[in-house]
Amino acid sequence: MDEGHWMRCRSVELRDGDLVCVLDFARNYELEKTYSKDPHLQLLNCRSDESIVRFTRAWGPLYLRTTGGPDDEWQTGQLRRPLTVYRAAIRRFCGVKGILEAAKGIGDERDTLAEFLAADEEDFKLTALYKPGAEPHHQFSLKLWLKIEVDPQSVLPYLTTITVRG
Repeated sequence: MDEGHWMRCRSVELRDGDLVCVLDFARNYELEKTYSKDPHLQLLNCRSDESIVRFTRAWGPLYLRTTGGPDDEWQTGQLRRPLTVYRAAIRRFCGVKGILEAAKGIGDERDTLAEFLAADEEDFKLTALYKPGAEPHHQFSLKLWLKIEVDPQSVLPYLTTITVRG
């Protein structure tokens, strides 16, 4: 597959709470040319399991695991991922959107940052990098930036708007 392209799925189904996809490398598309169809907004608007399935049928999986081993999704052409992973990714993307809107004056900076941090933590806990007690990267970075030792969520209500904006 050429650089800048992504593949669709031959089949997508829900099975025991998992999204199961068989990739179709022949049905790839150029990512840049899809922006006018707003796939990012379609993803942000996925509010049900069926809408996640429809999105995946239209655009393919959000990502593939490439391990070089027997579970390498690129090599096997198949993936099985819990829907919780998709829901967490969508929540995190919505959090990013909220931060961008708050920076434009649409929404409260503290509330949107709190939601982003919660979504980021949920998403982080579903990754292979997660170890119990480990901090999500954005929370760790925020602690360094604010020079605090406590959970950033606990101090957000007390920060000034200027501090939140950084």
